[in-house]
Amino acid sequence: MVPYGDRDELYTAVAQVTHQRNLEAGIPRLPAEIARQKPERPEFYMELGDALRRSGRPQEAAGAYSAALEKKPGSALSWARLAMPLRALGQSNEPLDAMLKSVQADSNQPEACHNLGLLQSDLGDKKSAIASLRKCIALDPKFADSRNSLGSVLAEAGELAEAEAAFRTALSADVSAGDIWPSG
Repeated sequence: MVPYGDRDELYTAVAQVTHQRNLEAGIPRLPAEIARQKPERPEFYMELGDALRRSGRPQEAAGAYSAALEKKPGSALSWARLAMPLRALGQSNEPLDAMLKSVQADSNQPEACHNLGLLQSDLGDKKSAIASLRKCIALDPKFADSRNSLGSVLAEAGELAEAEAAFRTALSADVSAGDIWPSG
């Protein structure tokens, strides 16, 4: 990355990891600049967490997202992102707690409700998973993945007729949105 105008090493490092250009150099550069400049904005820590997660370093990513949460404790996005590396580390209740906090911080985010439902299902709480996935569908009726996930959870719970209906609706949502087959 070559900056235009005045050079700010922190922003240059963020650009490098955000655009995934030479991550081997960018990933060490960003935490070094964070340590040097000690920014108060959580976005810098989030970008570091994203880069570390993409590079397969979930433990370090969780630390970066936790640092973002120290800067802005009520951030729904930070809680949702923290759940991903915690899940990758094989933890069970910690990712669920993080997703619950994300949904509590902003209950109008369909993706978080979807991910919460997936975590609840993985932990065997099918009833809660179904409720979370239905909330996701209510928030975004065209989010076909949530209907597919609902169908899977309903099938696992033995609710086969409802599962089939969810799968059929997911297919029609995909087709109407043009996600599977382009028109024409």
